[in-house]
Amino acid sequence: MDLDRLISDTSQRLRGRGERMTAPRRAVLVFLAEHPDAAPRAELTAAVIGNDPGLTAEGVAHALATFEAMGVVTREGDGEAARFRLHPAACGGAGLPKQTLGVPLVTIFEQYGAGAEAIGQRVAAQLGVPYIGQAVSSETFEAAAERDAAEANFFERFLRSLTPMPTDADLTWDLASRTDHEIVTENTESLLELAGRGAVILGRNATKIFAREPKALHVKLTGPADARVAYAAAQAGIPLDQARKRQEREDRVRADLARRLYRWDPTQTQPFDLIVNTASFTADHAADVIVLAFKYAVEDFPRPQPPSAAPLEEPRPDAGHTP
Repeated sequence: MDLDRLISDTSQRLRGRGERMTAPRRAVLVFLAEHPDAAPRAELTAAVIGNDPGLTAEGVAHALATFEAMGVVTREGDGEAARFRLHPAACGGAGLPKQTLGVPLVTIFEQYGAGAEAIGQRVAAQLGVPYIGQAVSSETFEAAAERDAAEANFFERFLRSLTPMPTDADLTWDLASRTDHEIVTENTESLLELAGRGAVILGRNATKIFAREPKALHVKLTGPADARVAYAAAQAGIPLDQARKRQEREDRVRADLARRLYRWDPTQTQPFDLIVNTASFTADHAADVIVLAFKYAVEDFPRPQPPSAAPLEEPRPDAGHTP
């Protein structure tokens, strides 16, 4: 059985009901797909929660009730004696060969300390594509700010750093010969070439550059500022007050750069397909969420064809022709 296809088909049916594929629903589907014999409610619930302690018995019960109403599962008996199995019709398309992904492309915009590097690398590994990190690290960002007391001068130097440079020392070069247009052109051309092979791209205004790409998923990673600062401090081995300064500076300036260079606002929700509060997930779980969202929203989402592109109905062999 193609489990991905089963989840995808069920997810589409849920969307038709104005609902979505939640973590408990997916976990229940996975368990039933792996256990074809009817499973007692208590055994099923314990197994699902055992695999993901973040789930609850109430969530599992709600998932079962929803799938029963949809005809995805069948129930034998009542109450705690009830046993569940997948309805044969739910598996109808799951035996077909797995669909092949096109060129996976995921863009990520991160607020400082949201764990994008760890999450992005995991997403790239699952999708089998390269991971492309931020153009400039927090350390380089901070060093440039320390060299320039005037924020405006720092802003210009950081603009310079958006394009490939041999060393960090290049951040001190004069910007007189550089224009925003040149920076945007070089960054855009570089990403267009890299994305042709598939990629998970962090930052670099990739969300805006590939906004019209139908096979791209655009993700924003965020979370409470205190949680992000604590995570970043622990990861970088720096004091909390230093991480707080980085957070305040980078959240502000990276958004300003996006508005100035590419005329888009990453503080808004509209540019993104998925916004993840990473304080609620481990890096592995957050990566799983993004990969599943990619498959549902990009690979499997039914995109209606315009009338002109609709296939013509083949005439029946016995159909006559009228003048």
